[in-house]
Amino acid sequence: MSSRPEARWESAKASFDTLYDRPHPARYFSGLRPLEYKIPAYAQPVIEQCVSALAELRRKQKITVLDLCSGYGINGALLKYDVTMDELYELYDDSGPIPNLAQRISRDREFLKNRKRTDRETVVIGQDVAVNALSYAQSVGAIDAMIKANLERRSLRGNEARLIKDVDLVTVTGGLSYIGSTTFERVLRAVKQPPWVLFFPLQHTPIYEIRDTIGSFGLDVEDAPRPVPQRRFKDERERRAILAESKQDATIPRDWPFGSYLEAKLCLARPTADIRALPLRRLLSEAFDADSRSAETAA
Repeated sequence: MSSRPEARWESAKASFDTLYDRPHPARYFSGLRPLEYKIPAYAQPVIEQCVSALAELRRKQKITVLDLCSGYGINGALLKYDVTMDELYELYDDSGPIPNLAQRISRDREFLKNRKRTDRETVVIGQDVAVNALSYAQSVGAIDAMIKANLERRSLRGNEARLIKDVDLVTVTGGLSYIGSTTFERVLRAVKQPPWVLFFPLQHTPIYEIRDTIGSFGLDVEDAPRPVPQRRFKDERERRAILAESKQDATIPRDWPFGSYLEAKLCLARPTADIRALPLRRLLSEAFDADSRSAETAA
């Protein structure tokens, strides 16, 4: 979605590069809204459950999250504030009167400030190559700190490594077409205590090297039983292009269904002891039960 490392599937996937690294996310959201980009909404309850579980297991009041390919800080906003994906789409609706950039950022910051969650303390560090997107996210409070780096091409610098040394949870919801095992290796090498890693690779994206790299740091990767939708295909041309490329890869199941949506797998990597303490099935059940209760309360 930005000037990230060249993606294996980029020839097939629709590109949003021209929208991704602007000073304000309005154009980006207006481009994705018709495609029902929704994976952050599916990830949100799982991220929240991971944060709660880590706080209990590690007996910590403050949990630190590193969001890879964080862009405009969508995951951070959903975690740190009492907002939904639909409300963010409304906030960034570009159809009304358009104030100047400073007024927009001030409005967005005030909107989030009024929704600040007080039930827990969470620090979110955003990593991306998109400096405008990161700057926006930090200016409105969606992230607390940023790392502007292409970690496929260079190592973490000293101050960046120190910034993430106490990270408890690493997340990536929409960037695994652009980053690979090199990024994970550099991140995990810098973290003092093995973190949990929650990631959502697209169904057609091979991740064997990523799984092996994460496993080399003493983390076991588990897959959720069902995929989640990421977004609609931009058009029939994109769907057919991805289908054609996937058929050339022997690792992709021949019966993999291509419907209206790009789908992603939910993968969670944790130390064995943490898996025993909280099995993935129970964690997901608690996450989505809590999300359902929250939706019912809001209704």
